[in-house]
Amino acid sequence: MASVRSRSMALMLNIIVAAARFWSHKSRLVDSRLTAEERRDTWLHPRYTRLVALLDAEMSRLTLRPRPADVCLETVQAWMIYSHWMPVDVVTTSTGQSYRSRFSESSVWQCMGLAIRWATLLGLDQTAHLPFMDHSRIPTTLDVQSYRTMLYLTESDH
Repeated sequence: MASVRSRSMALMLNIIVAAARFWSHKSRLVDSRLTAEERRDTWLHPRYTRLVALLDAEMSRLTLRPRPADVCLETVQAWMIYSHWMPVDVVTTSTGQSYRSRFSESSVWQCMGLAIRWATLLGLDQTAHLPFMDHSRIPTTLDVQSYRTMLYLTESDH
């Protein structure tokens, strides 16, 4: 976790927000900080909305003010996770809470387009397979991650 966080906050937050959607029933019952109503009514992590706010801020920063350090494999992975696991908005009404997915086909294609753009900027589309063509050396962990990311991006684009 510390390694991912040090390399890419966008990837880290995407992983955490996706995982926070699967906050288990058992965990809710054990967490003494939650009120009885929170334990009964929510299936999301208790701090889910705050985590989504952090994710939104980071993805906006990545879009509007990218830094040189953002030109990395983890940025491509962050956009792909975001496109497949868009956050759920919690809407509070007079009758209680309801949930609204941000998923829309246009949003997914926008995120996938950004992932493709970052992958192209990194040259993954032309180089991800090359370490596997040279049988005289063993591909590194980064080579494998790049190749798997490019395969997943290609599959997602179809």
